[in-house]
Amino acid sequence: MGSKRRNQTSNIYDTIVLTSDSRDMVESRLNYTSTHPNATHPDFPFRFLINENDIMQGHGSPKRYQSQADDIMTSTIAAMKMQMLAETVVSNKCSNFHMVLGRFHRSGCGMAQEPYSETLQSIDNLQLSMRCN
Repeated sequence: MGSKRRNQTSNIYDTIVLTSDSRDMVESRLNYTSTHPNATHPDFPFRFLINENDIMQGHGSPKRYQSQADDIMTSTIAAMKMQMLAETVVSNKCSNFHMVLGRFHRSGCGMAQEPYSETLQSIDNLQLSMRCN
């Protein structure tokens, strides 16, 4: 998170809402879960909120979806609803879905009175930043 936001929100977060179409991304959270026997970071101070029923297609290309349209739409709406509950959203600028999600969030469509969002491409922590392929 940017230093400007860190000053306003330090020590108030305890939950990370994690949504992704990548099964590897969602399963990697177990490395940070103290109850998982193979956790590499068991002292991680946050808990994760995920959609256990997400279909996780592994890509953002609707033409390549293998699941039923209803399942895809249900997962998409559930992911959006979960992210709209958050005060801060960190999204992937390479994803059209994340760009829409960020716009909704910044426009006040979520629960936060003062929503804040930034992208993994502009985040000031180089360990967390990423580039588009």
